[in-house]
Amino acid sequence: MSLIDGAYCQKIDTKGRTLLPAGLKKQLTDIIDNGFILKHSMNERCLDLIPKEEWEKQKLKFKDTLSSPTTLNRKLLRRLMSGCRDASLDASGRLLIPTDLQEWARIQNEIVIIAVLDRIEIWSKELYEIEQNQTIPDQESILERIN
Repeated sequence: MSLIDGAYCQKIDTKGRTLLPAGLKKQLTDIIDNGFILKHSMNERCLDLIPKEEWEKQKLKFKDTLSSPTTLNRKLLRRLMSGCRDASLDASGRLLIPTDLQEWARIQNEIVIIAVLDRIEIWSKELYEIEQNQTIPDQESILERIN
C-alpha cells in the first residue's frame, strides 16, 4: 500500500453507512477491491480501517511476538483480535460501521476520516476535535528530528 494522507468530514446515516470520500478512494485504487478490516484502535477512542492484506501481515507479527501462552499475551491478543470486522464498500461506495463499533468510538452523526500514512482512522467528530486541541508533548523536538 502506498502512503496515504488527508482528513475528511463525513456524515453517517441511520443504518451506520458513510461514503468513503472520493479523494481517499482515489488513493486506495490498488487495494480497494480486496476489502478491509474495521476494528477499534488500541491507542485511541477511534476505529482503524486496515487493508486486509496489511491486517494479515499484522496477525502474523502478533502470532510470532505473542505466541508464548502467558496471561498477559493471551489478554493482549484477545484485545487485539476482538472487535475486528470484515469491511468493504457497497455498490454505492458506502462503508458500513457496525453499531457496536459506533458505540465504542462514540460515533453519532458526524465523523472524521483521517488517512495517516499506512492506515485510516475513523473518529467521532466531537472526539477528534478534542484530540486536535490537546498539546503534544515535545512536539517541537520531534519535528526538529524530521527536518
